Amino acid sequence: MNQQHFNAVFNRLTERRREVLLKVLANEKDEAIAKFLHIQKSTVRKHREEICKLFGLNNEFSDERRSKLPELIALFAKYKPELLNQNTSELTQNENYSEEKTISENYDFVGREDAIAHLNNLVNEGAKVILIHAEGGIGKTTLATNWFELQGLEYLELRVGSTSQNLNSLEDLVRVKLRYHFKENPEQDFITMMEQLKSKLQEQRIGVLIHNLEFALRNGEFREPHNSNYIEILTVLAHQSVQSVTLITSCELLHEPDLIKLKSFQGYWLQELKYLHASE
Repeated sequence: MNQQHFNAVFNRLTERRREVLLKVLANEKDEAIAKFLHIQKSTVRKHREEICKLFGLNNEFSDERRSKLPELIALFAKYKPELLNQNTSELTQNENYSEEKTISENYDFVGREDAIAHLNNLVNEGAKVILIHAEGGIGKTTLATNWFELQGLEYLELRVGSTSQNLNSLEDLVRVKLRYHFKENPEQDFITMMEQLKSKLQEQRIGVLIHNLEFALRNGEFREPHNSNYIEILTVLAHQSVQSVTLITSCELLHEPDLIKLKSFQGYWLQELKYLHASE
């Protein structure tokens, strides 16, 4: 790994993974990190494993009980030594307040324990794709991103578009993910690209987040001429052989027969929190 690659990986880390990483580099134990960040110890370990994978250190407790921490520290000693052995517990008053507010006063997430449990149950029962359906402003995207974080899953974002008249190209979205996330040279044909994507999702457990699917729908079915591409990608994402979990947010239900008949494709109606103001 050279400096440029290192910087690219580091800059793409989520805020939570960066917090975990800084504490790992400060030689703090998993239990202490979990307590400070108000997360489970198992979540810390998942973050550590994913961080190591991103930096090309692929055996962090996965195939063998050997920590990659020495290699991770050596990598940062080479390319970013200023982050080693920092006292990360000495935060300013404002930083402490911000962290506390994120955990205990995030009105988009407090009270969603039942929703998290429901998503967990669906995944444990074999769901690969879950459509989170609710009106706008209920907190669908917040629920999805928090679920991925609680699972310690890195996730890819596929944004449908900003309006029904301004839909993003699925081909371009998949091509970018194959090239820059999976380091795969994408094929020109969309169906062949889907096979490439499927192969990659069979190799690693990640999340996929699809935003605002309602823009691509009309009366529950995909708008032409995009319909076949959407059905193809969701069929791949729902395949039993993939390790990924896909969460979709939508204000409109999906009624495509080829998809809703799949046992691995499930819907979840997200109810509004009556006692809290929620925004998406």
